[in-house]
Amino acid sequence: MCTVSFVANANGVIITSNRDEKKLRLPALPPKEFVDGNVHLMYPVDGHAGGTWFIIKNDGSVGILLNGAIAAHAPKSNYRISRGKILPEIFLQKNPLVALQNFDLSNVENCTILIYYNNQLHACRWNGEQLFVEALSINQAHIFSSVTLYNNSMIEERENWFSSWLADNLEPTQQDCIAFHENGGKGNNHYGLQMNRENALLTVSVTSVKIKDNNAILFYKDCVANTTTTQQMVLN
Repeated sequence: MCTVSFVANANGVIITSNRDEKKLRLPALPPKEFVDGNVHLMYPVDGHAGGTWFIIKNDGSVGILLNGAIAAHAPKSNYRISRGKILPEIFLQKNPLVALQNFDLSNVENCTILIYYNNQLHACRWNGEQLFVEALSINQAHIFSSVTLYNNSMIEERENWFSSWLADNLEPTQQDCIAFHENGGKGNNHYGLQMNRENALLTVSVTSVKIKDNNAILFYKDCVANTTTTQQMVLN
C-alpha cells in the first residue's frame, strides 16, 4: 500500500506496488478471482480486515490504495470502515472513478487511490474531509510513496532512484519493474523500496500487473514467506 510505480510502453501498461506493513499484522492471502455476474475481479485479500490494496478488473482497469493523502495525519482510534473495503466496491461499478466520487468517505481514514480506467490514470486523494482528483499523463512514468511512512526528502530521493532506473531502462518489462521494486535503494532499510525498520515495519509483498492486448498478468510475491504466484486474466 505504500509504494506504487506506473509505466506504459510497448511492453504494456505495468503497475507495481510494494506493501509496507507491521510484521504482526496477519498475512494477506494471495490474489484470487471473484465473480459477480459479468464482472470478474482479482485481488489479494488482507488478512486482518478482508479488503485489498490492489485490484484488477476484466475490463483492464486497475486500482491501488496507498495510506495517507497529501500530508501525514494523526489517525483516529476508530473509523467507519476499513480503507481496503473501498476498491472491491467501486470496481463492481462500470466506472470506478465515478463510483469513488459518489462513495461515502465520511469517517474513512486518509488515503490515496490510483485508478487506471479507460486508458486514463487518476490519483484520488482523500484527506479526511475532501476528495482531490488529479488526472495524470500515461505517456510518462510515475512513482508514488505513502506520506504516512516517507517524508518529503525521502520521497524526493525515491523519485531520483526511479528516474535513474528509468534512464537505464528505457523500455522496462514487467520483470524489470518488479526488480526495481525489489532492489531500488538497496541497503537503505529505512526508506529503500524493500524497507525494514527494525523488523517491526517492513515490505511484506510486491504486486504487479501487466496489461497488454486482451490479457492481464498478475504477479504476487509474499516477501515474508518468500513465495510467488502468477495469474492471468482474460480481458473483454
